[in-house]
Amino acid sequence: MKFQFITNLRDQTVGSFEERSYIPPAWLLSSHRVSKARLELARSFRESGALVFADNGTKKLIEETVSRFYSPQAPLREWMRQLRRDLPGAKRIPSPSEVPDQLQKKVSDAAHKVCDDVDAVLDAIGYETVLDEQLEMTPTHLIAREDYAVACLISLGLEREISGWPVSYFDRRNQKTLDFWRQIAA
Repeated sequence: MKFQFITNLRDQTVGSFEERSYIPPAWLLSSHRVSKARLELARSFRESGALVFADNGTKKLIEETVSRFYSPQAPLREWMRQLRRDLPGAKRIPSPSEVPDQLQKKVSDAAHKVCDDVDAVLDAIGYETVLDEQLEMTPTHLIAREDYAVACLISLGLEREISGWPVSYFDRRNQKTLDFWRQIAA
């Protein structure tokens, strides 16, 4: 399997590569970074044969969700930190049997709230809105809309081991992303 890094289409990256006379074979343009100048750059890169991937704007949504929950969950994060400090081999993720029931319930409840918030945002946006924003970039490729709840849970430290959530919860979140991809493919 071969992997290739796709560079973000930003003024800094374009300028840095121009200084080195390097032309990347592909660029990633995120919907939250679209401007007339960047659309013009994307057009010129496409015309020169480069691939232009239209990102789905999820990074901004992750940042917004995490910022909504970060401060209110400060006491919970401190409780989790203290649990880790008290474990042998401090600062590791505890096994489910090492998590007090009360903490597990609070983390699970907090994780459900985050997922409910993500679902509400995704429902309010709708896939057509995301697709319209991406198509305005006239890309060669699309990165389908995705469920970003797990990224938020990780950013907030609401790990599966502490919440006690079964893997099936995460499978359902991944299935949502696959369903979004199918909507776009249709």
